[in-house]
Amino acid sequence: MDRRRYWVELRVHGVSGTPPEELLDAAHVRQVAGDEYGRVFRPVDSDGRERWALTRRHMLEGYHWGQFTSGSWRMGLWLVLIPFGLVNASAFMLPDPGRRRVARAAHTVSGALIRAIGVGQTCTFALVTAVILVDLVAWQSASTWGWLAWAPAGLPMAAGLLAAAAVVFGLSLLGNQSRRLEAPSPGAGALVDDVDSGLCHHLFYQGNPDAPILSRLHLAAGLGTVAVVGVTTVGRADVAPYDVGWLALAVLVVALASVLTTVLGDPERSVSGSRRHAWHSRLAAPLSHVLVVGALVIVFLCATALSGLAQSLDPLELDLVSRWLPITMAVAVTALLAANAVLAWCTRAPVRHEFRRYAGGLAAWAAATTGLSLGVGYSGAFALGSARALGADVPGTLVNRIAYAWGLSFGLIAVIAVLGLAYATVTGRRLTREATASYERLAWPPLAYSHMKGVPDFWLRRVGRASGLALLKTKVPHVFVTTALVSLLMTLVAAWEMFYGELPAPVGFLSSAVRGSGSWSSFVADVGSLGLIAAAGWLLVLGRRSLRSRETRRGVNVVWDVVSFWPHSAHPFVPPAYSQFAVPGLLERVRFHLGRTDVQPSRGPADAVVVAAHSQGSLIAFAAALWLGDDEIAKVGLVTHGSQLQVAFPRAFPAYVDAGIVERLYRRLDGRWVNLYRETDPIAGPVLSWPTDPPSPRRDGFTLDHAPLRAYVDASTGRRVTGNDWRLLDPAVADLGRLTRPVARMGRHSGFTLTDDWREAVRTVNPMPSRRRRHQRRKVIPAPRAPASPEAARSGR
Repeated sequence: MDRRRYWVELRVHGVSGTPPEELLDAAHVRQVAGDEYGRVFRPVDSDGRERWALTRRHMLEGYHWGQFTSGSWRMGLWLVLIPFGLVNASAFMLPDPGRRRVARAAHTVSGALIRAIGVGQTCTFALVTAVILVDLVAWQSASTWGWLAWAPAGLPMAAGLLAAAAVVFGLSLLGNQSRRLEAPSPGAGALVDDVDSGLCHHLFYQGNPDAPILSRLHLAAGLGTVAVVGVTTVGRADVAPYDVGWLALAVLVVALASVLTTVLGDPERSVSGSRRHAWHSRLAAPLSHVLVVGALVIVFLCATALSGLAQSLDPLELDLVSRWLPITMAVAVTALLAANAVLAWCTRAPVRHEFRRYAGGLAAWAAATTGLSLGVGYSGAFALGSARALGADVPGTLVNRIAYAWGLSFGLIAVIAVLGLAYATVTGRRLTREATASYERLAWPPLAYSHMKGVPDFWLRRVGRASGLALLKTKVPHVFVTTALVSLLMTLVAAWEMFYGELPAPVGFLSSAVRGSGSWSSFVADVGSLGLIAAAGWLLVLGRRSLRSRETRRGVNVVWDVVSFWPHSAHPFVPPAYSQFAVPGLLERVRFHLGRTDVQPSRGPADAVVVAAHSQGSLIAFAAALWLGDDEIAKVGLVTHGSQLQVAFPRAFPAYVDAGIVERLYRRLDGRWVNLYRETDPIAGPVLSWPTDPPSPRRDGFTLDHAPLRAYVDASTGRRVTGNDWRLLDPAVADLGRLTRPVARMGRHSGFTLTDDWREAVRTVNPMPSRRRRHQRRKVIPAPRAPASPEAARSGR
């Protein structure tokens, strides 16, 4: 066995399922460990022989987790589940309530209301599915199909009712996860024993401890909604088994499933601050089976009654069934806003600017409301698209009200887009001047050759525009809160209209009940209808491509790379949480290289492991590092690039990632953590420091514990170093003739491993002493004492 000293560079990719070849910057790679989902690759030559990085002391390896979200054709169907995923993720955005009784009560109520919104989504989807298959397809269209002339009039409706139940059942299978997982084992002295973070809880990684109760309750609610449509359809013919008792029984199934889901608590005990009692499983487990069976019995009875029906039916009075959905959701969303506001107020603290919570702690309400609105839009799109394709009319007024609300929403989206573009343009002009100054600093007099370095002038304007667009990430909370408020308003309007009709002046323009030739209301409704129909067609095409093409799935499932990190809590119809596989998998790989597993590396344990994590992979690496013991982390270094560990994760999920935990991990690594970022990156930024705000002539920034920092600029690459945050120039400097380096594109959020700064960053954090000394001999340039603008300060300049 070769006992020569060596170290491992272990790369972890970010979103969009980066191919292993791109992850390792190699033309050929080979899987050396893992399974079909969590894969480990190394570069090889054209003959398949393992290729080391630069020397026989540097092993390059990549941990690839992208198969969890884009590996199989079935994952292309996850496109339908995005609204459910947003609501599920919103449960993890609630602040940790701590020990205050009022805060804990507000947290419990908020979690219950998020689950209520989730079950409302399920019922809405089931209702629209049943209306499409039973009314639009079977009743309005099937009678014109000549090949069905032999069949009784009710047989297509019976088939449509059973098909709707099958769709709801299939939806539950897409997100089914019943495996019991093992949580990572903490090393001696690991941070998980000392910090109170949701990422440190064993139950976060273990999955559902019981049978999937929440999934069965949602299945019962969805099937119960289909049963309500079935009983109502049978009632139009006035045949058995229709009577008020059967309708009441179907409504009771939906109501019981909804109530049990709301009061159940976190079924996986994965949300920080949630509690679970014994009665949850003892009562809900048997009742969930009873409710599913009861709903199925009603559906089959209705299908049997319809199958022999020969007479024509009156139109479906959908409003009698659907009118309660808007009022229920309006109450839930309004109550969630109040409960979330109480929780945010009770947990408020003087948090540093860059780590402050999104929307003052109301991110959970904003995300849940946006997810509900998106789910309603999906339902309206499918209904209107199906009606247009079949030449049928959507029964009732609910879908038309959805179209009107989305017509107003499309107008709001257009206004937000114009304002964002204007902001980016104005800001970009100022940032162009700063970009010019950043490159001009490389012409510092002692460097005689530096006048040959830089980028062409027209590229500076591109850099300014890209930096201005990247600053829009600081406006994400404003957009989410605005859309959530509009969604809440339109939900209240729809609830009012379903019971009382047109809104009174002066807010009558919000009401879709205002009709007339050429009226404002008709125009907005037409815009909403056309927009939703176009969205339905786009979703159909995109879903079809996703089933056939892995590349399309990679692009489409980017949202799942972010959202499905979080376990099932508020909605079960979402993909399995890959964090429960990827975090333990990466941790196990690090321990393998350090010789801390039963299976030993063929060359013996490595002297050091440098984990290099990009984007969403930085959250996986961060979570895994919390479980490393003292003797393990002493041999580990960390490079994050394109990371959202400051600009997004602590602000959206404060109970899981915050400044204190980041600071403690940085100290445990003894400074062996470097973060690379670019000002042109639209979703990432600094992690280990932040600049002064307002700008100060005496300091350039602060560390995580608020100690002042001085910045400097590396003379060869132009990177600005503020503590262990390295801001890279984008594009990299080149000779003005572009004879030795191309200036063809900006890296923005990718391509960090191809820069000149990458090797220096890896060397800086390498625990092997001989690899950490060279960084100190770099030529440096004093950085300017203050950024060019306040916006530049806030973005990490």
